[in-house]
Amino acid sequence: MLGRNMRQFAIVRVQPYRFRRMATLAEEVRSDDTFHIPVVSFSKFRNAQSKAEREQTAQEIVTAFKEVGFVYLKDHGISSGTVNNAFTK
Repeated sequence: MLGRNMRQFAIVRVQPYRFRRMATLAEEVRSDDTFHIPVVSFSKFRNAQSKAEREQTAQEIVTAFKEVGFVYLKDHGISSGTVNNAFTK
């Protein structure tokens, strides 16, 4: 869960001596009990019969990143051995 103290800001130089602040997505994320990381099944993309079906899954992933900043991608087709190996390194 992201607390208020986890908010970060980036300072971007726009013109000489003028700066604007850009809030990160973390500021907009709910920090209450309703917060959850979206789960997207990638099998819908892998088994899609049309471009529209692939685009729908891609849009779910994009929406998850825009709204929450994270996504749990399940049914991705990567073997559990490969995943476990990645976490041991």
